[in-house]
Amino acid sequence: MRTLWSLFVLLGTVCLLPAADDLESVYARIDAGARSFKGLTAEVHHLTHLDLIKEDDMENGTLTMKRSKPHEIHMRIDFEEPGQSSGGSSRVVRQVEFSGNKVYVYYRKSNSADEYDLGSHKGLVEQFLALGFGYTSQDLKKDYTIR
Repeated sequence: MRTLWSLFVLLGTVCLLPAADDLESVYARIDAGARSFKGLTAEVHHLTHLDLIKEDDMENGTLTMKRSKPHEIHMRIDFEEPGQSSGGSSRVVRQVEFSGNKVYVYYRKSNSADEYDLGSHKGLVEQFLALGFGYTSQDLKKDYTIR
């Protein structure tokens, strides 16, 4: 959790920097953060709202992200039984795992799994991950115009 908080503080700081900071010093800070990023763990909450019947469905879980090599991120979210608190001895009812070009969704109750191939959409996922999960300023420059 501390790593996630540090990451959000770093991103928030970069976004709120006054124009007086030169871009090269910002790039240097991004590159320093990219070198030290190994992974993170965070509590997640997924809210689904059905407006037609005015109903909300909240799922809680734990996200774990690990970088094994540059540009190689593995991510898993363990969704828990309703009413369970994160971090305790709760039962995982669904797991979502992102690795390489694939997303796997495992449903514990039915003991079944779905596999999704990201194929041509992998570039979009990498662009999202480049915004704060261990990518360098050179990676950002490839996909974004930075001023």
